[in-house]
Amino acid sequence: MSSEDTSDSQAHLQRGLALLDLSRHAEAERFLRLSLAADPNQPTTLFLLSHSVTRQEGRDQEALEIIDQAIALDPETALFHAQRSRLLSGLKRYPESEKAADAAVSLEPLSEDGYVAKGLCYLRQARWAEAEEQARAALALDADDVTAQNILSQTLQFQGKTDESESDVRVRLARSPDDSFTHFNAGYAALRRGDHKAAEGHFIESLRLDPNFEAARQGLLESFRARSPFYRAWLKYVFLVARLSEKGRWAFALGVYVLYRVLRAFLKTVSPTLAMLVGMLWIGFVFWSYVARGIGNLFILFDSHARLALKTRERWEGILVGGGVLCAIGFVIGGLLLGSPVAVGLGLALGWPTIPLALTLSNSNPTGVKLYGTLAALTILGSVADLAAICSETLDKNPFVGTCSDIGLYAFVASTFLGAFNVKQD
Repeated sequence: MSSEDTSDSQAHLQRGLALLDLSRHAEAERFLRLSLAADPNQPTTLFLLSHSVTRQEGRDQEALEIIDQAIALDPETALFHAQRSRLLSGLKRYPESEKAADAAVSLEPLSEDGYVAKGLCYLRQARWAEAEEQARAALALDADDVTAQNILSQTLQFQGKTDESESDVRVRLARSPDDSFTHFNAGYAALRRGDHKAAEGHFIESLRLDPNFEAARQGLLESFRARSPFYRAWLKYVFLVARLSEKGRWAFALGVYVLYRVLRAFLKTVSPTLAMLVGMLWIGFVFWSYVARGIGNLFILFDSHARLALKTRERWEGILVGGGVLCAIGFVIGGLLLGSPVAVGLGLALGWPTIPLALTLSNSNPTGVKLYGTLAALTILGSVADLAAICSETLDKNPFVGTCSDIGLYAFVASTFLGAFNVKQD
């Protein structure tokens, strides 16, 4: 390689580094690629390119391929393996992520990078105690590592160590007032204590510091939804369940269901009306768990400023899911009060598809979008068939209409079952 190529490569690299410092990742990527075009065998530049690419939404797989190239050129640098671990955990490839973090630690046991990467891996798996242990190990090596500090803050929150968590967040804000992750943690700490206005401020600041921080945007939307007292109550339940391990969540859900069945069976012997009421409350709770976000997005749409934070799919989620639920409730209640089976049928027809639609529109898994989208279409088909049968005695006896109705029912049941087990849900 000529000296001119080397000079060009270094010039592009320096420009890329300057843009990275300004968090202008797309522009930094362009100069880093120019640097690599002049000199392809630069593992450090490949690492920087991987970092700039992963900070752009939806490109983690591409960033992983780039860091693998860097490791192929220089397999002995711990920082590269730590970066690979972070990317793998972001892609939910947790066993590989742990191995990559272990490789980073074995190469440089006195560096915090491997411990931070493993802490992030555990954090994304809701393994709070293990994530806390890794964060503390990283902070023992570098007390100023902001990512380790924020992992610790999150794990304390999720484990219900409220006082220690609040104190930790205040310390982090004092030390790192310009760190987006710190404000993100402060936002969720505020949401946990029910202060949605403070949460909103921290999430806005987090996004000001890093406009591409998707988790902070989601947090901001949660703070907007939490303006509703019903949604705040729901969030308290979500945060309570989030403190449990994955196995603990299943045990909790099973326990609640068993309690419901026992209570309903007992009430049937005392008061059938109370038993029916408990059954309706249970159905409402399960239904709400699927459509709460869509209803929240619908209310955000009515705020001229807050709705700017919604993406296109989230807007449609508000319209189709939130709007569908409210219309369904209105028609069912109106139909019952007026004694109109057609209105009740229309309400049910509008309500059924909202669950598969919610699972489709809130999903980032491409396969899951196709799966639940298909189930939503089939459920809508069944709903239309049911409504046609209600409106016409002739169609009620039509075997084709009956088949469509059955298909819709099966699709609805399948979507709720698959959604409960988080099948193809990201």
